Amino acid sequence: MKINDDYSFFFWVLVLIITLKIIWSLITNDQNSLFWFCFINMCILTVGLYFKNDFVIGSILVSSLLISTLIGFDIIGFTFWGELIFGVYPRIFEMDVFDSILTYYHFLLILIPLYILCKKRFIHPQS
Repeated sequence: MKINDDYSFFFWVLVLIITLKIIWSLITNDQNSLFWFCFINMCILTVGLYFKNDFVIGSILVSSLLISTLIGFDIIGFTFWGELIFGVYPRIFEMDVFDSILTYYHFLLILIPLYILCKKRFIHPQS
């Protein structure tokens, strides 16, 4: 995998986030967060980026679009106004600072597949 292509850059960014999330969940004894829908989607997206599989990248975009968008709006509302916009992510009030910073990966679940699919101007027809 070449370092200068988009797949490898996003792959290493997601590997770093996954590693930090795993280490932080072990430190804080919150291992159940590793089995949540968005974290599993991020792991699958990372595998799809490694193998440059457009089907997996398009499927992750479709599967996480609604959930990550709602959570993203709640994160934006919490960040700027201190309240949730849709109320689907009340756990953010209980998080410590590092965990709330790590939760911004929800934006990457939408932006990375969108960027790659728009740059290629191709979406797999079965995704």
